[in-house]
Amino acid sequence: MILSLLVDFNDKGSLYSMTVETANKTRLFKTLHKYSNDVRFIEEKEERGAKDKGERVLSDGSIVLRCKYFGDKVSSVYAFGKSPGKMNVLKMGVVV
Repeated sequence: MILSLLVDFNDKGSLYSMTVETANKTRLFKTLHKYSNDVRFIEEKEERGAKDKGERVLSDGSIVLRCKYFGDKVSSVYAFGKSPGKMNVLKMGVVV
C-alpha cells in the first residue's frame, strides 16, 4: 500500500510531505514515531504517482517514494490561508 503522510522530523516545527510504500501500516508508524511525535496520515493510494520514484528504505522495510518540505507549523495558519490546497491537506491529516 502507498501512504501520503505529513511528518515533523525531530519535532523542529517543519512539516514534510512524504509518500511511502509499505506492507505494514502499524510498523511504519512505529518507525516514524522514533523520529517525530507528529505523524499525520493523509490518504492511502492504489498506485505510485508519476513523481514517486524514490528508493530510500526505512528500517522496517518501507520505501520512501517522495519527501519534500511542506511548510512551517507555526506560520501555517497565516501562510497556508493563502493556499487553499495546503489548508485542505492540513485538514485531512489525522494524527497517528
